[in-house]
Amino acid sequence: MRILKYHRAIFNCSNGVEVPVPIMDVDFLKAFNSKKAFFIYWFVSPDRLVSSQAKRLMYMAYDSIVNGVSRRWAYVSVLADRQSSDSKNDELKLTFVSDLYNMVQTP
Repeated sequence: MRILKYHRAIFNCSNGVEVPVPIMDVDFLKAFNSKKAFFIYWFVSPDRLVSSQAKRLMYMAYDSIVNGVSRRWAYVSVLADRQSSDSKNDELKLTFVSDLYNMVQTP
């Protein structure tokens, strides 16, 4: 796997929260065939949503030391075919991720 492009984008959640998520355009190299895709991920706990491992670890340490609790975290990731790398495609990705977030976060 080769990362072609890495950037952060912000998607708006139904509860009004804006979440920055990393978006990676990747290329899976298999022999002579190349498969292009995009990869988006974030971490979620019962009361927090973060888009980096460092922030997740910071919150875990804080909750453990200060509050004496160990919350469970879920790792949500999306890997899908990449048709093109234009702004319209990025907008479609963020719409999908926003819809997915709303489905995952709704009890």
